[in-house]
Amino acid sequence: MGRPKVRPEDRRRAPLACVSCQTSKKRCDSRVPCATCVHRRQPHRCVYAESSRRRQMVDVLGGRRARDAAAAAPPPPPSTAGPLSAARENQSQSQSLQQEMDRGKEGARDGTAAVHTPSATSASPSSAEETVRSFPSPESRMLRSSKGEPLFIGETASLSFLQFLRHTLRRYMGPSAFTDNGEVDRMLEVELGEQQQQEGGGEGGQGEENVEFRRELIGCYFGATCGIINVYTEEELYPLLEDDAGSAPGLPPADTAALHLALAIGRQVSATSDVEAKAASLHFFKARQIAFQGMLMDPTVDMVRVFLMMAFFLLGACRRNGASMYLGVASKAATSLGLHEMVRQSNPGAYVGDVRYRTWQSLRVLETIVTAILGRHSSVPPMPIPSPPPHSGEDMPDINHRHMALDATFMATAYIDDFAQKLSSSKTLNSAAADQILQQLRQWSASLRPELRRFPAAQILSPLPEEQESAVGNIHVACVYYFSVILITRPFLIQHLSVSLQSQAGGGGGPDQKRRHPNQSVHQLAQACIESAVYMAQVCFRASESGLLFNNMCLLKAFVFVAGLVLGFSLFVQDDSEHEKESAFNCARHVLEFLARSSPQAQHYSQILSSFSEAIVRHRQQLKEERRRTKTQYVDRILDFEAGEGAEQQQQFPFIPSLDSVGQLPPLSPSTANALSDETMAGIGAEFEVPEVALNFQWDEPTPRSNSLYSDQFPLACEAFEKIWDGLI
Repeated sequence: MGRPKVRPEDRRRAPLACVSCQTSKKRCDSRVPCATCVHRRQPHRCVYAESSRRRQMVDVLGGRRARDAAAAAPPPPPSTAGPLSAARENQSQSQSLQQEMDRGKEGARDGTAAVHTPSATSASPSSAEETVRSFPSPESRMLRSSKGEPLFIGETASLSFLQFLRHTLRRYMGPSAFTDNGEVDRMLEVELGEQQQQEGGGEGGQGEENVEFRRELIGCYFGATCGIINVYTEEELYPLLEDDAGSAPGLPPADTAALHLALAIGRQVSATSDVEAKAASLHFFKARQIAFQGMLMDPTVDMVRVFLMMAFFLLGACRRNGASMYLGVASKAATSLGLHEMVRQSNPGAYVGDVRYRTWQSLRVLETIVTAILGRHSSVPPMPIPSPPPHSGEDMPDINHRHMALDATFMATAYIDDFAQKLSSSKTLNSAAADQILQQLRQWSASLRPELRRFPAAQILSPLPEEQESAVGNIHVACVYYFSVILITRPFLIQHLSVSLQSQAGGGGGPDQKRRHPNQSVHQLAQACIESAVYMAQVCFRASESGLLFNNMCLLKAFVFVAGLVLGFSLFVQDDSEHEKESAFNCARHVLEFLARSSPQAQHYSQILSSFSEAIVRHRQQLKEERRRTKTQYVDRILDFEAGEGAEQQQQFPFIPSLDSVGQLPPLSPSTANALSDETMAGIGAEFEVPEVALNFQWDEPTPRSNSLYSDQFPLACEAFEKIWDGLI
């Protein structure tokens, strides 16, 4: 009696092998390129016969769909059918899958593509299914905390994207310092030294805090939080300084906690030593003790404000999970108080300036950004996109800059939440839906007041505290916008670069590969993702070089890291020389190196991008060597003069340091900073014809941008999104 036929979803062997493995009779895993060809350092020879490509796609789709259906459906009853009926069933399934693939090809020719999440189980008939599902994508994963507890990280998180890059790059270039990291399953968390909470109360640096020094710390608090949270005003905090650091007997506990948190955040963002960082932690411990003594029993607006400030501090202290928990408490209290109902009113602009409305805006902005960074579900109820505030036009009277920045980020995060809802409900986002969200973001950017789009040149050299606050608020608005575009378009970037990477490994890659992408809409959205990363890196670099950034920027380091990963992936795949992307990648590294002086999280991000740049250099060397071997089949180079490892790398990757200096970027000297600033931020315009106003920090008035700049290579840049801050970048 023969063995029953094994179903496709139960097979353990690969469905087919590449030509090279078939010839050498080696085991093949059916990947492109397979592990055997990668081990032989011959990925360009990993090709499959044309007759087996269609069968491979059908088997892959059939296996995945069968596994998904088996996981979702209850176990079937015992069957009495024989092998003949099973074969007919498999044949019918293959025919239906083939029909879906043919419909997907028609959709790809029509210019509509869909990007699926790993958990997707259904697809639109007009989506390019055979293109999307044949490539891997970031998946949710479990990490370990400092205590060893498992932590969930969603598929849209930057850490999941980092793990996807490590896995993908290792297949095409082998092991490296970037792809092989022993701590990939552990989430970075820094201990705050809570044992000091029991020692000396206000000692350890707080004894030097006179009233004038504390006023400066509160000014730093307002500057660092501008555009993100706006829960307390100057009229509320400054009078508390006269009460001896909030120790007056009749002072409410909520005010005491708020004062300590403002001082803690001010100390944190301006700290230049471990002593100052410990003093900031002591202020936080005092505020937390007050918050947990009696504020959790009854929800109040003061409780929401205090927990928002504690979450902001923990983000800067590299305790993202603790910040997420505090945001969850604040969200539950806010919904219990009905703060979310204020947005549903017919005239929400009437509440502008109201403490309840500002508290809800701050919660929505911070919670949405943290949720997007970690890839987790939002703890606030879904809300419709609010209407623009009444002071969005230029003819409206003057209003506090802090209110304007918060209103702008509140609107931008609403589009992030809308994108997350669409992705979680349908498990797919096609190019038409992505383009619609980008068009809405463009309309939002057009409603911004001029004060949010530029920064006067006279205030750059020696900005006053209130001028630095305005600049940081504008930076937050711009980065939230670019971060939104990256989140929406990054799935299409992965699809686009995966096509180029497979073609490159098969010997068909080259500088013109991106122009030969079968789906133009995917290419346009991928370029939008890259352009957003370039703009964000350039904005933050110019701000850091001008002295406008604080020493610890809790959200900026995450934004710059995401931009660096996008730029690095693009540089790894597209080996053509594009100095704008290379210089922007280096700008992101320098910003993280600047923030690493006071933030272990930024230092960790900087080390990752340094190892990423090393992998890029090594991959380009491998491609260069493979091309040389392919072209010179009859001649060998028997004599060569070694020019030095660093010199060769600088020639082929001039904007990224040599391997000897990777991970240890020295601080820029004034002359080097000026040269790099002129060459990368203005000199690029001579080669790429970028308008000078778009990259110049010194301009007050914006100049109209030419719509024909990207008409050939990047038409979506002028249609779906634009640079929203003409004065800075």
